[in-house]
Amino acid sequence: MARQAPPTAEDKHARLPLWSASDTARLARLPADCWIAWQVSDASWERVAHRRAARRAADPDRKLEASVLATLLGDHTRIASAAEGVVAGGLAASELRWFQALRCHHPAGWSPTTAVHGLAPVEAALARGRGAVLWFPSLAFASLAGKASLAQAGLRVFHLSQWFHGPSRSRLGVRIFNRLQQTAESRFLVRRVVMRDGPGRLAANREIVRLLRTNEVVSITAGAAGARSIEVPFFRGTIRVAAGAVWFAKRANSPVFACFTTRCRGAAKFVTRIEPLHDPAEAPARSADAVVADLARRLERYAISTPEQVFWRQDFIAKISRDDV
Repeated sequence: MARQAPPTAEDKHARLPLWSASDTARLARLPADCWIAWQVSDASWERVAHRRAARRAADPDRKLEASVLATLLGDHTRIASAAEGVVAGGLAASELRWFQALRCHHPAGWSPTTAVHGLAPVEAALARGRGAVLWFPSLAFASLAGKASLAQAGLRVFHLSQWFHGPSRSRLGVRIFNRLQQTAESRFLVRRVVMRDGPGRLAANREIVRLLRTNEVVSITAGAAGARSIEVPFFRGTIRVAAGAVWFAKRANSPVFACFTTRCRGAAKFVTRIEPLHDPAEAPARSADAVVADLARRLERYAISTPEQVFWRQDFIAKISRDDV
């Protein structure tokens, strides 16, 4: 396991471009996307999403992605042989999530069918006044449907979020498109705690610890962005995850739960499964490396069962051995 400091938010995003070609394409589609999201049924979104995904899957970059994915999952022949289909499925999931976010801006909002399994240990932690950290690996539907499922289950959740969270990586795109997604997600939260550059990072860290110590529930997305990340095995490569959730839990003496939100096959229903991951009160000497490795092993299970719902292109998939590519 390798521990290293990834590029900070300041390094990676301080010089965002003003606008991008993908922003232009998204802006051109925005009126049609809003009409689809507001007027067409959830089930009909599927057809539109898969048509778009099929066109995008033919891009050379996507072909390369499928090749890398096949190498990463070489020990799982069934999935590796269908890598191009997995990539297309992931593109469709991204389109579906965008329609869901736009639907949240409809006066009637978006009320998906959801279920939460494994809530009892979280409720027990709250009954003891210890708060809870819900750690979400970045599956395709975690950011919106995951929050909706927790809200519908009656949990009051505060979410730690990067300031640039959303589909765009340009200055104007963050203001337009990312704000649309962030606002949609915030409908299911008590409040979003925003991780900003510079002094704002320390303020957000202190606020998360304060919330946990006052017996609140905090959700965090498991990704590479953070002050320090840990690299652990993931299939035939590695995955890099910022260990902030473990640090917050130890500071506040709160348990950490791994949370996985998946879309049921053939149905517009989303299920969030909560699994106890680490309790600093019971295992104070357990290292952050061990906790992150445990999270990665659990993510592998979901990646095998629903590979099309994993964002394989995200930068927290660190590397594959050069000899394997």
